[in-house]
Amino acid sequence: MESLLGENGKRFCVSRAALSMMGTPKLGYLLEIIDECAVLVCLNVVLGLSFVLIEIHDWSGLSPVVMEQCQEALSCMYYLL
Repeated sequence: MESLLGENGKRFCVSRAALSMMGTPKLGYLLEIIDECAVLVCLNVVLGLSFVLIEIHDWSGLSPVVMEQCQEALSCMYYLL
């Protein structure tokens, strides 16, 4: 599970990479690869969001950067649909 969170537990690393690739023009073959990896991308988003929810439950304040990462992760899920 830690490997899906990324190195040192960085949240949304897989979904950020996928979202970046989806925004790249004229790279259709990469989009096919992302489609094949959609389950891993979604799992990365779900795990990242669950850790954010745990932090909220522990009364930790979220930085604007974390909230922006959550928004990007959910955008990635939207584009995968």
